[in-house]
Amino acid sequence: MHNGQIGNFHLIRRQLEASLSDELYDVRRGTTDSELLFLLLLQNGLVTQPKQAIERVFSILENVQLSTNQPNRLTCVLSDGANLYAFRHSCDRKSPTLYLSKQSNTTQQVIASEPLDGNVQNWIAMPEDQFIFVLNGKTKMEPFKLSKQLS
Repeated sequence: MHNGQIGNFHLIRRQLEASLSDELYDVRRGTTDSELLFLLLLQNGLVTQPKQAIERVFSILENVQLSTNQPNRLTCVLSDGANLYAFRHSCDRKSPTLYLSKQSNTTQQVIASEPLDGNVQNWIAMPEDQFIFVLNGKTKMEPFKLSKQLS
């Protein structure tokens, strides 16, 4: 799940696509920033080091962007089939929302862009620039190591 946008995507798309391996470029079917973001994450180690892959992609985006008049605003939830990974990040601290369900009497955890039951009391709003991971039913959060400090 990707909610948001890569700033100035239309200006940097070709450069980002060129950084993909031939194997990943060949599986690209669409033209969205969401698909390219996912492929960039795979290219940079999503399968084995998800947090570091996300940090590398943030750095790549910062390095290729021509201006900041359109900020990156990225909220993502990813899964490998057993674990959940999620993050919010933006250049201007206005990324789309992300919520984590409060622990209940079950071991299931839900991550959603909005409270699914309409009751904010049942949800925790996730902060920006945190890597959230749910492994074996346990939720952890770690801050990202960003190359540029956000103001």
